[in-house]
Amino acid sequence: MKVSRREAARRCVAVFDTGFFKALCEPARIAVLRELILLGRGDIGAIAYHLFVLGLLAFAGASLGRAARRQRWPAWVKLHIVGMGSSYVLMLTAFYVDNGKNLPLWRELPQWAFWISPATIGIPIILHALLRHPLARQASVHQSRIA
Repeated sequence: MKVSRREAARRCVAVFDTGFFKALCEPARIAVLRELILLGRGDIGAIAYHLFVLGLLAFAGASLGRAARRQRWPAWVKLHIVGMGSSYVLMLTAFYVDNGKNLPLWRELPQWAFWISPATIGIPIILHALLRHPLARQASVHQSRIA
C-alpha cells in the first residue's frame, strides 16, 4: 500500500503529539521537526526567520547600550537604558513568540499577544527609567545647562 507524502507527514506529526514524545523531548524541537515534516525540504532559516530578525535587533540594541556606556558618549545613560531595555524586550518577544504556545498561562492567549505583551510591559518600564533614574535625570539637567 502506497502512502502519500502528506499522509506520511500527518502520521509522523501524530506520533510527535503522543505523551511519550512530549515527556522526552523539548517542545520547541518537536515543533521544528513537525514544521520540517509538513513543509518538506526546507531550512531552519525559512521556518524561524522572524526569530533571526528579533535576535539581530536585540543584539544591535545591546551593542548600542554597551558601546554608549563603555565609550561615555554624550547622553550615554539614556542610550544605555534604551539599548539594553529594548534588547531585553526583543529577546522576551522572541522567547514568547517561539514558546508561548507551550507555556501554561500563555497558551490561552492569541498569537498576536506573544508579539505585543513584552513591549506593552517593557516600554513603560524603559520610559520610567529614563524619567526617574538619577543618572538619566542628572544628564538631562546637564544637557539643558549646556544649551
